[in-house]
Amino acid sequence: MIINTVEGVKVSLCIQKQYLFWVTLALYILTLCTVSYVGVYLTYIAIPLIVVSGLIMKCTKPKPEYEQAMNSAKVRDKAVGKAANSALDSFYSFMDDVNDSLKEFNQITELSRERTKHLEEQKHLSPRRVRIFY
Repeated sequence: MIINTVEGVKVSLCIQKQYLFWVTLALYILTLCTVSYVGVYLTYIAIPLIVVSGLIMKCTKPKPEYEQAMNSAKVRDKAVGKAANSALDSFYSFMDDVNDSLKEFNQITELSRERTKHLEEQKHLSPRRVRIFY
């Protein structure tokens, strides 16, 4: 199903205006309930903002078929997210196994170095013979 981009912009605008409307209304009501004097400027700003954002919210309400398409896209995105999460979990367990095996390898290598340390010291302490070739 092809979704019109104009409809997508309307949904985004609707969501933004819903947020603006409800936040402004809640703050205005909270201010009216808690403050003894509400200034004229607050009323001149808040009331038109509430009215305009409410009208834009009402006019840009998305069509039902667009909402269905958005819901199906959300379901698809959740399925993709679950699949990616599963893949990352298996990769994590693989890398954990690799880390454990490298830790064992490092321990074995360290033991071998400790056991052959005296041989290395003897090699470096023995007099070196220099060959001169003519």
